[in-house]
Amino acid sequence: MALPSAYEKYNNSKVLTASPAELTLMLYDGAIKFCNIAIMAIEEKNIEKAHNSIIRVQRIIEEFRATLDRRYPVAADFDRVYVYLLRRRPVLDMGDIMLLDSSCGMLGMDKRMGTFVYSPFPRKHGRKAENAQRGC
Repeated sequence: MALPSAYEKYNNSKVLTASPAELTLMLYDGAIKFCNIAIMAIEEKNIEKAHNSIIRVQRIIEEFRATLDRRYPVAADFDRVYVYLLRRRPVLDMGDIMLLDSSCGMLGMDKRMGTFVYSPFPRKHGRKAENAQRGC
């Protein structure tokens, strides 16, 4: 068994120490990355790689839907976008690069909106932050 590289250890600790907002933004990055990989795979005529990348995007979008906090009205707007993207999936498997590219664009817009939504909530780390919150 190979030992994990320093990069893998870093990425693992990055995920384990991320706030919920940071995790959401990481998922957007992953969805956009896999969307772009699918586009390149279609251009290279690598159907299996394209399909697997599209499945990964689908799973990320399903996770977004499952974790929406529906107490807030904006959740309904995000959900409509996610449902729309999921309904496009069968067509995406047919290799429509333009449709896949527009899906990537929509995910990018959602990420920018998510960045805006989460930006007022800075992350505080460590004991000093905990003490500051308690007034110590």
